[in-house]
Amino acid sequence: MALEELLLGLSRLAERRYGALLALERRTPLGEYAATGEVLDARLSARLLVTLFHPGTPLHDGGAILRGGRLFAAGCVFPLSEAHLGLGTRHRAALGLSEASDALVIVVSEETGAIRVAEGEGFPRPFPSRPCGSGSRGWPMRDWPAWLLSLLAALAVWYSLRERPPWWSGP
Repeated sequence: MALEELLLGLSRLAERRYGALLALERRTPLGEYAATGEVLDARLSARLLVTLFHPGTPLHDGGAILRGGRLFAAGCVFPLSEAHLGLGTRHRAALGLSEASDALVIVVSEETGAIRVAEGEGFPRPFPSRPCGSGSRGWPMRDWPAWLLSLLAALAVWYSLRERPPWWSGP
């Protein structure tokens, strides 16, 4: 299942502190951003995500677009938010795309391993990158179930929209 692979991939990326930027396409088409990268239309897997965002690989600095439960494109350039100049480029790109579309954009910080989800014009608190065990990046253990539930709910909404929208007529 694509949702399980996405969650496992995010967990592995955070654990390894590989920076990642993933846009989950919803109703707003992201074709113009997909065109700036490489169209893959590949089956989503945790191994593919870890390989894609491994530092030094050709597409690791760009964003990936998930469409219909598949990894549609990678190495994509997303617009940068002008309202959050103090953030790094990956986080500004997540916010920029979420400001320009209804996409749910997930960022894994290469510095902290924190996972953040951008929707609209901001980030909630980061999800703990290691919810179990000691040292979960400074987050109290009692907080992680609520954030995990929020992430699962957001991903469930995306997954429910995995069928191509009625306006979609391309590959």
